[in-house]
Amino acid sequence: MRKIKINTNQNVGIEYEMASLRERIFAYLVDMLALVAFMVLAYFLSMIVLLLYSNYSENSFEALSEGEILFFGPILLYIFYSLGSEILLGGQTLGKMVFKIRIIKLDGTNPTANEYLIRWAFRMIDIFLSSGIVAVIFIQTSSYRQRIGDILADTTLIRVIPQQSLRFRHLESINKMNVQYQPQYPQIKEASESQIDTIRAVIARFQKHPNRATVEVIELLIQEIESSFQISKGEKYSNIGFLETLVKDYGILKYSD
Repeated sequence: MRKIKINTNQNVGIEYEMASLRERIFAYLVDMLALVAFMVLAYFLSMIVLLLYSNYSENSFEALSEGEILFFGPILLYIFYSLGSEILLGGQTLGKMVFKIRIIKLDGTNPTANEYLIRWAFRMIDIFLSSGIVAVIFIQTSSYRQRIGDILADTTLIRVIPQQSLRFRHLESINKMNVQYQPQYPQIKEASESQIDTIRAVIARFQKHPNRATVEVIELLIQEIESSFQISKGEKYSNIGFLETLVKDYGILKYSD
């Protein structure tokens, strides 16, 4: 499995697995199925609305205009769906959310609107004009699994949650089993999921590579957490125990709402 190392805002190096070609294809198919289903539904609804409007309106030109709007609306959605979704959802579409993959820049930051636009524009070459062959060749042969649009935008796709890390459905089970458990650090509820992903990735790295370099990364991360969320680790937990408690608290606080 190919990986990419990302430096977070806390200057912590985290390895993420890059999305596989299969995941990208399946995510694309989910998006297409959702769009086709919506467009078919919208088409039949537009025909019904147009017929009803024509029967009750004396202005046939106005009725035609209404029908054109309802007809071409889904087509515009099809064209701009991926671009709009990725900008609004932080690098994801419905399909990418289903398969837990996301677009990022190679330096670990989120792409800008212009960079999403570049990726979207080159879908014509990568996917549509070549039936996806160009995209497949570039993704399979490039170091960072990039199609042409990714190369020009300096982006790639990663798995949002590393395979080794604890998933939130497990945390939900923990919450149900430990009904008497009281979160130790309620401030962590204000963290974003990407910040929790960083903590979980560091835990997974420590479990795999418990060396001095990883210990230093953990110490830096704890300092940043204490500063950002006004949390004091104290002496109750070890460094890794503190991080594991934060992840557990976050899951319990989120799922208990």
